[in-house]
Amino acid sequence: MTKRLALLLCAALAAAALALRLALAGVGWWLDCADPPQRADAIVVLGGGFSRPIYAADLYRQGLAPQVWIARLLPDETEARLRELGLALPPETELNCAILLKKGVPAKDIRLYGRNANSTIDEADSLARKLGGSGRTILLVTSRFHARRARMIFRGRLPGARVIVCPTPYETFDRRWWRHKNLALNAVNEMFKLANYLAGSPFGRRP
Repeated sequence: MTKRLALLLCAALAAAALALRLALAGVGWWLDCADPPQRADAIVVLGGGFSRPIYAADLYRQGLAPQVWIARLLPDETEARLRELGLALPPETELNCAILLKKGVPAKDIRLYGRNANSTIDEADSLARKLGGSGRTILLVTSRFHARRARMIFRGRLPGARVIVCPTPYETFDRRWWRHKNLALNAVNEMFKLANYLAGSPFGRRP
Protein backbone atom coordinates (compact mmCIF):
# COMPACT_ATOMS: atom_id res chain seq x y z
CA MET A 1 0.00 0.00 0.00
CA THR A 2 1.45 3.32 -1.05
CA LYS A 3 1.66 6.25 1.31
CA ARG A 4 -0.88 8.18 -0.79
CA LEU A 5 -3.38 5.30 -0.65
CA ALA A 6 -2.92 4.97 3.11
CA LEU A 7 -3.64 8.66 3.59
CA LEU A 8 -6.74 8.42 1.44
CA LEU A 9 -7.95 5.42 3.44
CA CYS A 10 -7.39 7.22 6.75
CA ALA A 11 -9.23 10.26 5.44
CA ALA A 12 -12.15 8.09 4.30
CA LEU A 13 -12.34 6.36 7.67
CA ALA A 14 -12.25 9.71 9.48
CA ALA A 15 -15.02 11.06 7.25
CA ALA A 16 -17.10 7.95 7.84
CA ALA A 17 -16.63 8.23 11.60
CA LEU A 18 -17.65 11.89 11.52
CA ALA A 19 -20.71 11.10 9.39
CA LEU A 20 -21.74 8.34 11.81
CA ARG A 21 -21.37 10.65 14.79
CA LEU A 22 -23.45 13.34 13.10
CA ALA A 23 -26.10 10.77 12.18
CA LEU A 24 -26.29 9.47 15.75
CA ALA A 25 -26.55 13.01 17.12
CA GLY A 26 -29.22 13.77 14.53
CA VAL A 27 -31.34 10.86 15.74
CA GLY A 28 -31.19 12.13 19.32
CA TRP A 29 -32.04 15.67 18.26
CA TRP A 30 -34.92 14.52 16.07
CA LEU A 31 -36.47 12.20 18.66
CA ASP A 32 -36.31 14.86 21.37
CA CYS A 33 -39.39 17.04 21.05
CA ALA A 34 -41.75 18.67 23.53
CA ASP A 35 -44.57 21.20 23.60
CA PRO A 36 -45.02 23.76 26.40
CA PRO A 37 -47.76 22.60 28.82
CA GLN A 38 -50.98 24.58 28.41
CA ARG A 39 -54.50 24.49 29.75
CA ALA A 40 -56.36 21.52 28.30
CA ASP A 41 -59.52 19.46 28.54
CA ALA A 42 -57.71 16.30 29.64
CA ILE A 43 -54.32 14.86 30.52
CA VAL A 44 -53.65 11.50 28.84
CA VAL A 45 -50.98 9.23 30.32
CA LEU A 46 -49.43 6.72 27.92
CA GLY A 47 -48.37 3.33 29.22
CA GLY A 48 -44.73 2.40 29.44
CA GLY A 49 -43.27 3.98 32.57
CA PHE A 50 -44.27 5.03 36.06
CA SER A 51 -42.61 8.42 35.78
CA ARG A 52 -45.39 9.33 33.36
CA PRO A 53 -48.30 9.30 35.85
CA ILE A 54 -46.07 11.10 38.35
CA TYR A 55 -45.65 13.99 35.92
CA ALA A 56 -49.31 13.83 34.91
CA ALA A 57 -50.23 14.40 38.55
CA ASP A 58 -47.95 17.46 38.61
CA LEU A 59 -49.76 18.88 35.58
CA TYR A 60 -53.13 18.16 37.17
CA ARG A 61 -52.17 19.89 40.43
CA GLN A 62 -51.04 22.91 38.42
CA GLY A 63 -54.64 23.20 37.29
CA LEU A 64 -53.88 22.55 33.62
CA ALA A 65 -56.71 20.03 33.11
CA PRO A 66 -59.67 18.73 35.12
CA GLN A 67 -59.19 15.01 34.34
CA VAL A 68 -56.44 12.43 33.87
CA TRP A 69 -57.10 9.61 31.40
CA ILE A 70 -55.35 6.23 31.52
CA ALA A 71 -55.71 3.33 29.08
CA ARG A 72 -56.52 -0.18 30.24
CA LEU A 73 -53.34 -1.90 29.09
CA LEU A 74 -52.81 -5.48 27.97
CA PRO A 75 -51.27 -7.37 30.92
CA ASP A 76 -47.58 -8.09 30.55
CA GLU A 77 -46.53 -11.72 30.06
CA THR A 78 -44.36 -11.43 33.16
CA GLU A 79 -47.44 -10.72 35.27
CA ALA A 80 -49.01 -14.01 34.18
CA ARG A 81 -45.83 -15.94 35.01
CA LEU A 82 -45.72 -14.40 38.48
CA ARG A 83 -49.39 -15.20 39.09
CA GLU A 84 -48.64 -18.82 38.21
CA LEU A 85 -46.09 -18.75 41.04
CA GLY A 86 -48.64 -17.30 43.43
CA LEU A 87 -47.01 -13.86 43.40
CA ALA A 88 -49.36 -10.93 42.95
CA LEU A 89 -48.01 -8.09 40.83
CA PRO A 90 -50.52 -5.27 40.26
CA PRO A 91 -51.14 -4.51 36.57
CA GLU A 92 -49.54 -1.37 35.17
CA THR A 93 -52.93 0.31 34.79
CA GLU A 94 -53.69 -0.25 38.47
CA LEU A 95 -50.29 1.05 39.51
CA ASN A 96 -50.71 4.14 37.33
CA CYS A 97 -54.00 4.90 39.07
CA ALA A 98 -52.43 4.30 42.50
CA ILE A 99 -49.62 6.75 41.66
CA LEU A 100 -52.12 9.42 40.64
CA LEU A 101 -54.09 8.93 43.85
CA LYS A 102 -50.91 9.06 45.94
CA LYS A 103 -49.89 12.29 44.19
CA GLY A 104 -53.18 13.98 45.02
CA VAL A 105 -55.42 13.34 41.99
CA PRO A 106 -58.96 12.54 43.25
CA ALA A 107 -60.47 9.24 42.10
CA LYS A 108 -63.39 11.12 40.54
CA ASP A 109 -60.98 12.86 38.14
CA ILE A 110 -59.27 9.66 36.94
CA ARG A 111 -60.79 8.19 33.79
CA LEU A 112 -60.03 4.76 32.31
CA TYR A 113 -60.55 4.02 28.65
CA GLY A 114 -60.06 1.20 26.16
CA ARG A 115 -59.29 -2.44 26.84
CA ASN A 116 -56.08 -4.44 26.43
CA ALA A 117 -54.22 -1.63 24.67
CA ASN A 118 -50.90 -2.97 23.43
CA SER A 119 -49.42 -0.07 21.47
CA THR A 120 -49.48 3.68 21.05
CA ILE A 121 -51.87 3.22 18.13
CA ASP A 122 -54.20 1.14 20.32
CA GLU A 123 -54.22 3.90 22.94
CA ALA A 124 -54.88 6.60 20.35
CA ASP A 125 -57.69 4.66 18.65
CA SER A 126 -59.32 3.80 21.99
CA LEU A 127 -59.16 7.43 23.11
CA ALA A 128 -60.64 8.61 19.81
CA ARG A 129 -63.61 6.28 20.31
CA LYS A 130 -64.11 7.27 23.95
CA LEU A 131 -63.26 10.95 24.02
CA GLY A 132 -64.05 11.95 20.50
CA GLY A 133 -61.58 14.77 20.09
CA SER A 134 -63.21 17.42 17.98
CA GLY A 135 -62.22 20.77 19.42
CA ARG A 136 -60.61 19.23 22.50
CA THR A 137 -57.13 19.98 23.80
CA ILE A 138 -55.15 17.04 25.18
CA LEU A 139 -51.92 17.03 27.19
CA LEU A 140 -50.17 13.80 26.18
CA VAL A 141 -47.70 12.57 28.80
CA THR A 142 -45.01 10.14 27.68
CA SER A 143 -41.20 9.82 27.59
CA ARG A 144 -38.93 12.12 25.60
CA PHE A 145 -37.62 9.38 23.33
CA HIS A 146 -41.24 8.46 22.51
CA ALA A 147 -42.65 11.98 22.22
CA ARG A 148 -42.32 12.60 18.48
CA ARG A 149 -43.91 9.31 17.40
CA ALA A 150 -46.66 9.65 20.02
CA ARG A 151 -47.49 13.15 18.80
CA MET A 152 -47.54 11.95 15.20
CA ILE A 153 -49.86 9.04 15.97
CA PHE A 154 -52.29 10.92 18.21
CA ARG A 155 -52.56 13.88 15.85
CA GLY A 156 -53.23 11.45 13.01
CA ARG A 157 -55.80 9.42 14.95
CA LEU A 158 -57.55 12.43 16.55
CA PRO A 159 -57.45 14.98 13.71
CA GLY A 160 -60.01 17.26 15.36
CA ALA A 161 -58.12 17.48 18.65
CA ARG A 162 -55.25 19.71 19.68
CA VAL A 163 -52.54 17.34 20.92
CA ILE A 164 -49.83 18.85 23.14
CA VAL A 165 -47.00 16.44 23.99
CA CYS A 166 -45.50 16.87 27.47
CA PRO A 167 -42.64 14.40 28.10
CA THR A 168 -41.96 13.54 31.72
CA PRO A 169 -38.90 15.27 33.20
CA TYR A 170 -38.40 12.39 35.64
CA GLU A 171 -36.49 10.22 33.16
CA THR A 172 -32.91 10.64 32.02
CA PHE A 173 -32.56 11.73 28.41
CA ASP A 174 -29.41 12.66 26.53
CA ARG A 175 -29.27 13.46 22.84
CA ARG A 176 -25.99 11.56 22.90
CA TRP A 177 -28.12 8.48 23.56
CA TRP A 178 -25.49 5.96 22.48
CA ARG A 179 -23.60 6.66 25.71
CA HIS A 180 -26.39 5.16 27.84
CA LYS A 181 -27.44 1.53 27.59
CA ASN A 182 -31.16 1.96 28.22
CA LEU A 183 -31.42 5.08 26.07
CA ALA A 184 -29.59 3.31 23.26
CA LEU A 185 -32.04 0.42 23.38
CA ASN A 186 -35.00 2.80 23.47
CA ALA A 187 -33.67 4.98 20.64
CA VAL A 188 -33.00 2.06 18.30
CA ASN A 189 -36.36 0.50 19.13
CA GLU A 190 -38.11 3.83 18.63
CA MET A 191 -36.57 4.42 15.22
CA PHE A 192 -37.66 0.97 14.08
CA LYS A 193 -41.21 1.53 15.36
CA LEU A 194 -41.35 4.94 13.71
CA ALA A 195 -40.14 3.56 10.38
CA ASN A 196 -42.66 0.74 10.66
CA TYR A 197 -45.47 3.21 11.35
CA LEU A 198 -44.53 5.53 8.48
CA ALA A 199 -44.33 2.55 6.13
CA GLY A 200 -47.86 1.48 7.03
CA SER A 201 -46.85 -1.14 9.64
CA PRO A 202 -45.62 -3.90 7.27
CA PHE A 203 -44.04 -5.67 10.26
CA GLY A 204 -47.22 -5.67 12.32
CA ARG A 205 -49.55 -3.10 13.84
CA ARG A 206 -47.74 -2.63 17.14
CA PRO A 207 -45.88 0.72 17.06
